[in-house]
Amino acid sequence: MAVTPTKLRDRFRSEVDDVLPDAADDSAALWTDAEILVYLNEALLRFVHGTRYFVGRVELAVIADEPSVPLPHTVIEIRDEVGYLQTRGAEVREMAYSEFNSAVSDDYGFAVTGGRSPFTTQASGRPRYFSTDIDANELLLFPPSDADDTLVLSAYVEAEELGGFDDALPIQNPRHAYMLLDGMKMLAYGKQDAEVYDPAQEARYRTNFEASIASVYGERARRRRQPQVMPYGGL
Repeated sequence: MAVTPTKLRDRFRSEVDDVLPDAADDSAALWTDAEILVYLNEALLRFVHGTRYFVGRVELAVIADEPSVPLPHTVIEIRDEVGYLQTRGAEVREMAYSEFNSAVSDDYGFAVTGGRSPFTTQASGRPRYFSTDIDANELLLFPPSDADDTLVLSAYVEAEELGGFDDALPIQNPRHAYMLLDGMKMLAYGKQDAEVYDPAQEARYRTNFEASIASVYGERARRRRQPQVMPYGGL
């Protein structure tokens, strides 16, 4: 049976001894429903990011003569080493920036010297390689495309934020879903309020939550199973 945000909220309240006498009135609670939803969303985001839980098909707009292609903020990491240019019908392979000098020499017969960037000094044409800079939220094409196109990639993507307890929880595995409770408790006991602030409890649940994230990350890597696809569209 699917775990819902409502089930997680109610179990959270039960486990931290903050059950409401009246479900419609949380004014006297240690944590309001609004706060619990914030904790759930934060735990969900951390869990999905750390475990690389979801894979999405990402479509990126390639502009002619522009080496830089913006990445959506939902992209955590490019999953595959090969992308596909839809209009051109050609593959583009990932390569580390440090490898571009030798690649330029191999493919074009000369090397880039003098510290010049291979992305900004080459004439446009058919892109052969891409390099990703997640921190800058961009992907670089070498050479830049000589025509507008759409680059399709498979990427690990972030979870979408829940708008309320009636939303569907994107994590369908119950065992994984209940792991979010440790993250919620970690955040709850870190609340700057004399009634609930408890650094020892916060540290305890942080350790548990981080261990769960590491376990699920390793579990999914070992099984090499296709993670659930999230429907993120293009730019």
